[in-house]
Amino acid sequence: MASSVIFEERVEIPFFPSLAEFRAWALSDDFPERGRIDYIGGRIEVDMSPENLFFHGSIKTEVVRVLANLVQSAGGGYLFSDRTRVSSPDADLSAEPDVVYLSAETIDSGRVRLVPSASGEADSYVELEGAPDLVVEIVGDSSVAKDTKRLPISYWRAGIAEYWLVDARRERLLFHIHARDADGYKPVPVDAEGCQLSAVFAASFRLERRRHPRPLGLRPPVAAVRTLVPERGGRVRFWTAGLLRALSILPIPDLFPPPDLARERGLPAPCERRASFYSGSSRAIQFLQGIVQINQLAAFRLGHALQQRRRYFRLR
Repeated sequence: MASSVIFEERVEIPFFPSLAEFRAWALSDDFPERGRIDYIGGRIEVDMSPENLFFHGSIKTEVVRVLANLVQSAGGGYLFSDRTRVSSPDADLSAEPDVVYLSAETIDSGRVRLVPSASGEADSYVELEGAPDLVVEIVGDSSVAKDTKRLPISYWRAGIAEYWLVDARRERLLFHIHARDADGYKPVPVDAEGCQLSAVFAASFRLERRRHPRPLGLRPPVAAVRTLVPERGGRVRFWTAGLLRALSILPIPDLFPPPDLARERGLPAPCERRASFYSGSSRAIQFLQGIVQINQLAAFRLGHALQQRRRYFRLR
């Protein structure tokens, strides 16, 4: 009787009769460092395909960036990505989602248990057992059926409140937020602005596409990095930005025009400015672009102040 299988001549996977044995192997030194290996309903699913740079990796990076900012601003919770193992004995599941969000309340309530590492070191954990608040999966060519059919069922059985699914492989971007219902996940309605409400983050999200004219000098243009941009009223807009992008410029409230005047002059309002990004070929260019933008806003603010001062003296 066979005891293991060799996958693509690179990975040897033993046969495991139970989830508990698979989890023990997944946390051992024998577990492969490459690829994604999940245990879903008694089946071991192996994906050794490399992540697509633009349709998978960059999206995941931007999702983590913006959600991490939301988590930090809320003052609690944890965001994980890449080789974060989530296991649920109730769902017969052990998987590594692209993104995982875990609130402090979920930990305090015992819905999730942090599994300590074998070393026993303080604050050293290697696995989440139970139901985190949210998981995100980004569809790849080799994971379509798993991400759209098998994993949603298992995540629902595990008790995970929200399941986000992103598929950017085609011209038409697909982004769906699924909320947990009595008998499965249900898609969240899309409002008139194309936004979907996340109950977990108490914010609405939208996915848009924009093409960079010449990413990395390649022609023709290709879809590039997806950027999530917070909007007013708790909304977050996803869009595609340039392949190279600058760090966000720190907000200086006194230099920003009032929202009404900003809209009138076509300038970014404060909340939009905080999440704006600019393409550049180096950090020096990025820094200079930021200085130019701030100087433009400062000049506008100064001009507006002088205009108000002239009106004041005219009135007198």
